[in-house]
Amino acid sequence: MNLELGFLASALLVIMVVSILVAAFSRLLHPVARAALDRLAPTARVSVLWLWATLPALLGLIVLLVVLLPSFAHLLGIATDHCLEHGHHGHLCLVHSPLFLGNAIELVLLLVSGMFFSVKLSTIGLRYMRGNQSLSALWSLSDRESQRNYCLLSSHRCFAFTAGLIRPRIFISRRLADELDHDEFNAVLLHEENHRRRHDGLRKLCAQVLSLAHFGTTRSALLNDLALAIEQAADDYAARALGNRFTVAEAIVKMSRLSILTGPHSGIVTAFNTADPTSRVLALLTPPISHNRSWSVLGFASLMAICL
Repeated sequence: MNLELGFLASALLVIMVVSILVAAFSRLLHPVARAALDRLAPTARVSVLWLWATLPALLGLIVLLVVLLPSFAHLLGIATDHCLEHGHHGHLCLVHSPLFLGNAIELVLLLVSGMFFSVKLSTIGLRYMRGNQSLSALWSLSDRESQRNYCLLSSHRCFAFTAGLIRPRIFISRRLADELDHDEFNAVLLHEENHRRRHDGLRKLCAQVLSLAHFGTTRSALLNDLALAIEQAADDYAARALGNRFTVAEAIVKMSRLSILTGPHSGIVTAFNTADPTSRVLALLTPPISHNRSWSVLGFASLMAICL
C-alpha cells in the first residue's frame, strides 16, 4: 500500500498530531495551573484562558506554516527549490506535493476528521442560528434607551444580558429596572457595557470552535473557567467604575435570589447572573488583584514555551 499522502491529508495530519500532543499536555497541566491562574487579575485570566483554550489548534497551524515556509519562500522567489537540495521523499510541499492521492489511509483520515468536525461545528452553528432568531424577535419588541444605549423589554421576568457577535446589544427587562435600586441597576448596566465593549460573545464563540482540539474534560473545564473569568472581569470593571465592590456583589445576590431568566440559551449571550454567582461574590468581597498585563503575557509565554 502507498503510504504517501496528498497535501490536504498531510497538512491535516500535521495539525492533528501537534494538537493531540498539546491537548494531552494541557490535560496534565490544567489541574496544577488552575491555582496559579486564580491569582491573576480577571482581565489577565481571560486572556490566558482564551489563549490556552485555542492553543492546540493555533500551535498546529503555526507548525504547519513553519513546515511550509521553505516552499512558500520558493514560490515568492526569495529562496531556491528546497526539494532539489534534499532530493525527493515523502514530505509536505506547496510546490511538489499533489493535492490529493486517493489512497485508503488518506481517504479514512479525511473522512473521519471531516465527519467529527462537521458534527461539532454544525451543532455550534445551529445553536447560534437559533439564538440569532430569538435576538431578532427581542430587538423588534424592545424599546431603545438612547442615553445609555440599551434595550428595554416588557417582561414579568428579571433579566439582563448582552447578545450579538459583531454588534452586541444589551437587553434589560423593565421588571429588573423596577426591582433594583439606582446603584444596583447602574452596576448591572456597567457590567453589561463591559461585555459589549470587549465583544465577549465573539470571544466565547471563537474559544468554543478552536477548543475542539482539546480532550472533552479539559475543554469543558477551560470553557467554564473562561466563562467565570469573563463575568468576573465585567464585575471588576463595574466595581471600579462605581468605586464600590459591595454594590456589585449585592446586585449579583439580589438577581440570583430572584431566580432570573437569563435570556436565550446561546453562546452569543453573556448574562449578568451566569457563571457561579458564589465565586463572583466572594471575589468582590476580597481585595482586588492589581491589573498587570505583563503577568498575562508572561503566563501565556511560559505555557507556549513548555508546550514547544
